[in-house]
Amino acid sequence: MRDVAARLNVSTATVHRLIDVRDLGHIRIGRRTIRVPESALVNYLERCTVRGLR
Repeated sequence: MRDVAARLNVSTATVHRLIDVRDLGHIRIGRRTIRVPESALVNYLERCTVRGLR
């Protein structure tokens, strides 16, 4: 979770909130372990990136 937070430049609590509101795809392994696949992170970044006006 810390590596995802570092790449997004946010806290781990923010990453947990993004997962809770289903904005960030994830895989739950067991009861406590959560993994965010690279593809889910790229998808989130693409959806949240503001593109410049032409």
